Amino acid sequence: MTPDASLVSQNAASGFSPDPHARPSPAAFESLFGQKSWANRELFALLATLTIAAGVGRPAIGAHRWILLASPRGKQRMFSHVMVGSNDIEHSQRFYNAVLGVLGAGEPHRNTNKTGQTRLFYRHDGGTFCVSEPIDGQQATGANGGTIGFKCSSPEQVKQFHDTAVAHGGTSIEEPPGLREGQLGALYLAYVRDPDGNKLCALHRPKSDR
Repeated sequence: MTPDASLVSQNAASGFSPDPHARPSPAAFESLFGQKSWANRELFALLATLTIAAGVGRPAIGAHRWILLASPRGKQRMFSHVMVGSNDIEHSQRFYNAVLGVLGAGEPHRNTNKTGQTRLFYRHDGGTFCVSEPIDGQQATGANGGTIGFKCSSPEQVKQFHDTAVAHGGTSIEEPPGLREGQLGALYLAYVRDPDGNKLCALHRPKSDR
């Protein structure tokens, strides 16, 4: 099992309880990361609690949630996952199946929580992107000033990401897809909004000639 898969695991035998308020056992994280990864067993349990809560806890409407998570082999990853809200989960699944398929992501893990909200978990290239019906029953909204960036392998993939998003109900925003020069160097960029207004960026950073 990978750390990302643990976010959606409902296997109580693993030490991770389906109850979002339960305290997972240190053994559960030891099974993922190895006992020597952490000196303090209590830290295992605390980090496991935060991780599971992040996956099933009550979100702010339209908010993106990030948790610092240690990955195997001693590496550190800042984001364990990113989640956005949806007002039409079926439409969102069609949209993200197509758009994330451009990047190589497969079908999402589909999960229904205890209060009946459906959630989608896309796992690809060590990351997890999630889409959820809001738990509080209110409208899902995009974050004003928020952007979620997806790395692309080429300028052509940036364009394909953009065009696929528009073809599946997204909206092209800002400048057309293309090369932009700035303080951060040359970047191929494209910006779209998903059907619920969440702002997405496709980005490819060409290798420097220097």
